[in-house]
Amino acid sequence: MSVKQPNRVAYGLSDALPVMPPQPIVSKRAPLTNDMAAIGTLWINTTTSLVYVIANIVSGIATWLLLEAGGGSGAFGLLSSTGATTLATTGASVNTFGNTTGATSLSLLVGTGNFALNGVGASTYTIGAATTTGTIGIGGTAQTGTITLGSSSGTNTVAIGAGAGATTVNIANGVGGNTIALGTGAAVNTITLGGTSANVIAIGNTQTAGSISLGGAMTTGTINIGSATSGLVTVPPVVGTVASTSHAVTINARVGYFTGTGFTTAAAASEVFTVTNSTVAATSAVLATGTNFGTNDARMTVTRVIPAAGNVQIEIQNLGIAALNGNLAITFWILS
Repeated sequence: MSVKQPNRVAYGLSDALPVMPPQPIVSKRAPLTNDMAAIGTLWINTTTSLVYVIANIVSGIATWLLLEAGGGSGAFGLLSSTGATTLATTGASVNTFGNTTGATSLSLLVGTGNFALNGVGASTYTIGAATTTGTIGIGGTAQTGTITLGSSSGTNTVAIGAGAGATTVNIANGVGGNTIALGTGAAVNTITLGGTSANVIAIGNTQTAGSISLGGAMTTGTINIGSATSGLVTVPPVVGTVASTSHAVTINARVGYFTGTGFTTAAAASEVFTVTNSTVAATSAVLATGTNFGTNDARMTVTRVIPAAGNVQIEIQNLGIAALNGNLAITFWILS
C-alpha cells in the first residue's frame, strides 16, 4: 500500500515556501483503492507503461484514473464525445462495449443519418443468443415502412422457429385487417405446409364467415386433397331432418345431409324433396345420393335433381321390390 504523501515545498524568491507538485510514484503494478497519495499525484506502472492520477479519496477509498494518450488499453469510467467519434477502425481487434452485470443498459441512437451494422462476406451476426425469457423487438409499434428479412439475389435460407423446442410462430395476428402473401413471386415456387410427423394443420377452422379458395385461378394443373393411397378426406355436411308429413328442409350449405323419418315409400313410388339453400343457383351443378337404412329391398335412388335460385328439388324413387321400412337419408353437394 502506498503511503499518503505530504505537500512538498521549496525555497523561492518571491514566495519563500512555494508548494511543489507531488512526486510521482513509480511502481511495477497498477494502483489500488487503498493506495493513498496527495490529490493529483501520478502513478507510473513501469510493467505496462501506463500512467494513473489520483482524483479523489472518499471514506478511505482512493480513485485512480488511467491517463490514456491514445492506442493503449484500460478501463474507463466515462467515455464521451460531442462530435464525430471513431473507435477501433484499424487492425484486427476484439471490441466489447457494455456488460451483463445487474441493470446495465446500452442504447445506440441515430437520427436521419441512418444506422448501419455491417461486416464482410462471411461475417456472423448474433442477436440475443443468451436471452431465455426476455423479449427481442424489431420495428416500431407505429411502423409504416418495410422490414426486410433475407432479401437476396442469391440462394439463401431464412429459418424462423427452426430450433428443437416447441416454438409458436405468430404471423399477422393483429386486428388491423392484415394481408398475408406466401410465394406470390413470378417464379415457380414450392410451398410446403407440414412435415412427416402426425401434424395437425388447420386452415380457417375458427372463421365463421368469408371464403377459402384453393386454386381459384387455375386453368391447368392438379389439385390433390388427401393421399392417393389412403383416401382420407372428410367433408362434414350440415345436417337436417324431414318428417313424413313434410318434404321440405332448409340447409344453407354447399354440403348437406338430411334424414327422412316415417316414410313408407312403396316399390316404384317416388318422393320429391325441396331443399331451400341460399348457395344454389339455377345453373348450379349438384350431386345427390340416397340411402335406405331399413331392411326391406327398397332401393332408394336419386332420379332427378332440379336446381333453381335459392332451392333445389331432389326426386328419389324406390327401384326395389318392397316398401321402405326405415329412415331415408339424402346427401347433396353443391359444386357450383
